[in-house]
Amino acid sequence: MRLIFTSLFIVFTSNFVFAQPIAIISPSTTTVCAGQSIIFNSASTGTNLNTWTWSFGSGLPGTANTTGPHSVTFPFVGSFNVWLQVEDDFGIDDTTILITVVACSSPTAAFAISDNAICENDCITYDNNSTTSGPTTYLWTFSGGSPATSTAYTPTSICYSTSGTYTTSLLVTNSFGNNTYSQNITVLVPPTIVATGSNSVAVEPGTLIQVTAASSPGVITWTANPSSQLSNLVCDPPDCSGANITAVLTTIYTATITTDETCTSTDTLKITISSPVGGFTVGVPNMFSPDGNPDNAILYVRSFNDVLISTMTFRVFNRYGQIVFESTDPSIGWDGRFKDKEENAGVFVYTLDYELVDGTSGSTSGNVTLVR
Repeated sequence: MRLIFTSLFIVFTSNFVFAQPIAIISPSTTTVCAGQSIIFNSASTGTNLNTWTWSFGSGLPGTANTTGPHSVTFPFVGSFNVWLQVEDDFGIDDTTILITVVACSSPTAAFAISDNAICENDCITYDNNSTTSGPTTYLWTFSGGSPATSTAYTPTSICYSTSGTYTTSLLVTNSFGNNTYSQNITVLVPPTIVATGSNSVAVEPGTLIQVTAASSPGVITWTANPSSQLSNLVCDPPDCSGANITAVLTTIYTATITTDETCTSTDTLKITISSPVGGFTVGVPNMFSPDGNPDNAILYVRSFNDVLISTMTFRVFNRYGQIVFESTDPSIGWDGRFKDKEENAGVFVYTLDYELVDGTSGSTSGNVTLVR
């Protein structure tokens, strides 16, 4: 009897696909100043990564063979390739990135001032002319100024209230160092002026008042409130350290001293009129006699004082309606003549339109008798 054995072989096949590694470089930055460093890490993916091969171009160190982090310094300006190759159980991959190295240096602080000699309570501005690279901070210090400090690139106006010499400093800082620049500011002592005159006694309109303005060196000017009364002030002497004022309205006069550096100081005085302008009457006499008697020989428009009349139109008519006289000046009156001939005695008609210096206006008319 014979036994026969047979065997059965079963073959199993698989169809698996294994992923290749992917090389990825993770830098802290891609732009750096010459002499500064960049931190490089590998963010590569793969199965059992086991090899990292770095090349840092012009960086120091130039190569590495671990995942990182690697601190690499770039001493030269330019553009450089950083290369990484990785290997795992199933393959190899590599990648390259570009690093840009720029020239950087410590800052140089500098600024310009709009005016380094100013008056009390004046303000000045600053222009920042510093040179720097990269992230930079600024610290301004204004001794005697308001505000006293600023961290702005260009500060707002800085004001000074007290005379003296003060220092402005600017500290500029970047990652390579810092630098300070300073300038002095001179705040000038203000000039002085004292105006004196009739400051407490009321005077009648038309009164001539002498005033003075004693001051330190400079140019003296006067203003008036109301401004229309400035024309009643005449400087004497010409430098306006003294003046003559014809009092018309209650007025405040201001004397100002201005130095070569345009610093100013002021003082005021008040001229007071004893009675309001509107309280004085304006009119025409009802008779006159042009016979050589100086008291009543000329027909004038009359007021408390001629300076009260700002404008006027005065006309005289004969019985035929002819204008025998006309005047717009209260200091010019009718002498009883028409076309260089004496008018006969008789009654004439007048009209008067006027405005006073305080703005009051009016009109009047009537008869006037010429007596010979």
